[in-house]
Amino acid sequence: RHREAEATETLPERTKGRGRNQTPEPAATIQAVKEKDIFDPSIHTYDWKSGRKILIAQAQAEYEERKRSKEAMDQILALSDNAVDAMMGGGDNSRPTSPVKAEYPSKSISGDVDKWLQRMRRDRYGERKPPPKVEDVPMPEPRFFAAYQKLEDRDLVITIEHCFNCQHHNVTTRHKQDDYVNNSSSFLRALAQMAHESGVCARVGVSRFKANVTEKCSTSDSDSRIGAFEIQVAYKTPNGKVVPKILHSKLMTRCWPSKNVLEKRFRAFIASAKV
Repeated sequence: RHREAEATETLPERTKGRGRNQTPEPAATIQAVKEKDIFDPSIHTYDWKSGRKILIAQAQAEYEERKRSKEAMDQILALSDNAVDAMMGGGDNSRPTSPVKAEYPSKSISGDVDKWLQRMRRDRYGERKPPPKVEDVPMPEPRFFAAYQKLEDRDLVITIEHCFNCQHHNVTTRHKQDDYVNNSSSFLRALAQMAHESGVCARVGVSRFKANVTEKCSTSDSDSRIGAFEIQVAYKTPNGKVVPKILHSKLMTRCWPSKNVLEKRFRAFIASAKV
């Protein structure tokens, strides 16, 4: 009985409830967890990016690292063209052969500098050219429609040819026929408003029509009109000459027209045609 009493005293205290028996957490462990969660302003601060609690010494070290990286990049950006050519292995439109190996304070700064030099090398030697702006893309030759023969003197007509039968060739979910119809109506209204605000002395007409796109048409066909959104304007002078001009071609630019660019081209056409 004496041994049974000693064994009973040494057994851990059982928790109430169902499930496996669990021993209570020691008081020292609970106290350590509480001390870990305590925020001490004398040694702790918050990370500026993630908001997590960090030591002030760690925050100062990260700040110094970012400061050194920024200073190194500022020095590189301030280099002259000759210095950049020397770092990239030469100039005079020659491709780099043996770049100078520089030493940097840390690996992160070295990696940032290498990425910057690669971008400079691609841009300078033509390995990667920036895409042309919409206003810089050359427009195709304007088409002479049969309706132009019925124009009278001082008639100004604006037409939009848009894609059709899109359900048979929409290779992406963004290619929708409703977008072409709605955009054509919107741009026709905008161009008519521009003509009114410009005070042109002409009879203005607008029209939209479907492109010659059938169910059997494919993007690989020659002279394919799939994706067409061609904005064209024509004016018949008092001398009886019809002057057509394309304001925007989605087949050439692969993008929707810009209202600002469209307005500049339309006003330039009015001035050149003396409408």
